[in-house]
Amino acid sequence: MFYFYRNTKHRFQGNYCVYLCTFTNSFLQLLHQSSLSYFMENGIFFSSMIHNPYTPIWNKYRPALLNLMKAAADGPQEYKFSSHELKGINPKSKTSCAFELQVFQGKAINSIKNSDIAHGLLNMLQQSRTATELMDTAMYSFLLDKQYMLHIERQEAPTEQK
Repeated sequence: MFYFYRNTKHRFQGNYCVYLCTFTNSFLQLLHQSSLSYFMENGIFFSSMIHNPYTPIWNKYRPALLNLMKAAADGPQEYKFSSHELKGINPKSKTSCAFELQVFQGKAINSIKNSDIAHGLLNMLQQSRTATELMDTAMYSFLLDKQYMLHIERQEAPTEQK
């Protein structure tokens, strides 16, 4: 699934709107054959990100996770997920849902190449203005263990070494 974004200025409110649509493969093939210059000149962009199966679950828990990120300033936070929610997304998978994700300034610090669930969380965080603001000021560590407990810790921003 591919996403289509267009920033347009709304006539009455004066703020920018982002429209999100999904396209079929036949439309994408037709688009690929045509010139993309029209789209680029008119501020229309496509994300190359393929739909992550864990995106709906992370979006469902977005408000709770953002509150936990804010509360992590006072100490580590935890949230218990139901195992059937995470297992039900990919029941045939033999791999564990456990992962560790460290983020700073909207980017993963550690490697999450082999974890779709960690990628889904990172994508959700990158789309949230609140999460982006929090990640700009500090590094956050997300650890989902085998008992489906998500641990969130806030650490001071890493300093550059000279």
